Amino acid sequence: MIDTESFSEGLLWHRWMRHAEHTPDREAIVHYVAGEAAVRWTWGALLARASVLATGLLANGVKPGDVCAVMIRHHPEVYPLYLAIEAIGAIPAVLAYPNARLHPDKFRQGLSGMARVSGLDWILTEEEIEELIAPLISAPRSTIRGLLFPLEWRREVVDSSVSPFDHHADRGRSASPDDPCLLQHSSGTTGLQKGVMLSHRSVLEHVQRYGRAIELSESDRVVSWLPLYHDMGLIAAFHLPLAWGIPTVILDPFEWVTAPVLLLQAISREAGTLSWLPNFAYNLMASRIHDDEMDGVKLDTLRALVNCSEPVRAASHDMFAKRFARFGLRRDALAACYAMAETTFAVSQTVIGREAPTFSASRD
Repeated sequence: MIDTESFSEGLLWHRWMRHAEHTPDREAIVHYVAGEAAVRWTWGALLARASVLATGLLANGVKPGDVCAVMIRHHPEVYPLYLAIEAIGAIPAVLAYPNARLHPDKFRQGLSGMARVSGLDWILTEEEIEELIAPLISAPRSTIRGLLFPLEWRREVVDSSVSPFDHHADRGRSASPDDPCLLQHSSGTTGLQKGVMLSHRSVLEHVQRYGRAIELSESDRVVSWLPLYHDMGLIAAFHLPLAWGIPTVILDPFEWVTAPVLLLQAISREAGTLSWLPNFAYNLMASRIHDDEMDGVKLDTLRALVNCSEPVRAASHDMFAKRFARFGLRRDALAACYAMAETTFAVSQTVIGREAPTFSASRD
């Protein structure tokens, strides 16, 4: 039975601790990589590792209230690191890792702009891009105090005997649900990405209400390739399942765009029930996935595939439904949502179990 009584009480860390106490062996996060065995974080292991990393953050000078930008590729340590930032009362902000399509100067300008506007204190990243980011520390008006490379920390560097329940012991008495919880950034559709600071209450109440809207239950299982620097990935595919205590399966977005069938294979193998996608993904999968890639794939466990973050096109749903109906996809699983970072996530959601209604209009 999912505990829904205390969503708006306390902090995110308290809710995660409750899962670790009550269901330590239940899967929390499945780190999915094509062709490799998935890394399966149970609640007990996830919180224990988060507590170790929290000790490491404190040892490196991170303090409660500091904004910690996480800029790391698809890696199993990202999840306990994110939880560790919350554990010490710092504020996580997931940012996009630079990629080959983005010119280094444009990347630096964007990061510099976000640092000035959002007041980033620390960047937790990989040594591979140290040379690219380091100049930002001494740039005019920069708030960045240093770079940290948590993937390089030896597991023995910090006290592994620390219990996940030790953190927040002192701060917990004075912390409030209205304290800042996380910093997420808008999509940047209308200009520079804008920082949106959310409180613990905002996140917990939102995922509680949205979970009820999509009839979330303990038998659900989220599968997603969405990046955590986008509100759809961060809230719907990460905070929502973690708050409710249901498993989430997370794929590498760069792997998915190269091989779109990976999402459907993961849904089939992991018995996924929920997933969120931008509209272009429906077209991409319907047109690029071949039958020989779908061998053994079954989509009959999927009860909601939610179209969000772009204009939702009925034609895309039609094409997707026709393409994958013979693999068990139900037409009434195709849902739609409107969301934006400024409202935590969802503003509206179509009724689950009923095909999203369509509206025809003349462009003129």
